[in-house]
Amino acid sequence: MTTVATSKSFFKYAKRLSIDRQEEVVAAISGFMQDPTAARFNLEKVKNRTGYWTIRSSYGDRILLRQTDLADPAPVPDAFEAIAVGNHDLIYKTYFRK
Repeated sequence: MTTVATSKSFFKYAKRLSIDRQEEVVAAISGFMQDPTAARFNLEKVKNRTGYWTIRSSYGDRILLRQTDLADPAPVPDAFEAIAVGNHDLIYKTYFRK
């Protein structure tokens, strides 16, 4: 079974969302842990960022995950840490802007 831990930064981002969007995020993480290959989550590796993945919580929001075991050879790792949540620009442009 896939596990997803949450980080302090994840909660910081989640607090910015409306209650409805927060509920969608909780449901997405729960569903992802049950079936990480389900098409509705659109699991994708983040290009040029080793160990980072995204899943979709709703049409406009994505959850940024960091693989916790980089040595895991499976096509879909089984342990992640959720580190951010928000729209596409927040995840792909703002979070990685460093």
